[in-house]
Amino acid sequence: PHHQAILAHTGNKSCEWLQLKFKVYDLVRHDIPFKMRLQKLKELFKTSEFIELCDYRECKGKKDLVEELQRVKSVGGKGVYLKHLHMPFKGGKAGGFYEFK
Repeated sequence: PHHQAILAHTGNKSCEWLQLKFKVYDLVRHDIPFKMRLQKLKELFKTSEFIELCDYRECKGKKDLVEELQRVKSVGGKGVYLKHLHMPFKGGKAGGFYEFK
């Protein structure tokens, strides 16, 4: 499969390439709400070894958001992204995501 093509192209036969993962965060060009796009992504990549859906969870309010930001920063992260569950896909640099640091 795909990992064999990478190994053949690079000539690197180590197992390090097998640890490579592509993180997917949205499904573009679908005019459906974000929550539905996440479900489609889960279906599309449920059996993939090398493609993973980014971790998402629903924010329950300002306190929840601040606590999550503190957790992310405690493990070396810089911030979190916010996205409304019912927003359609929006192209561009931010793509409808809002960064909270």
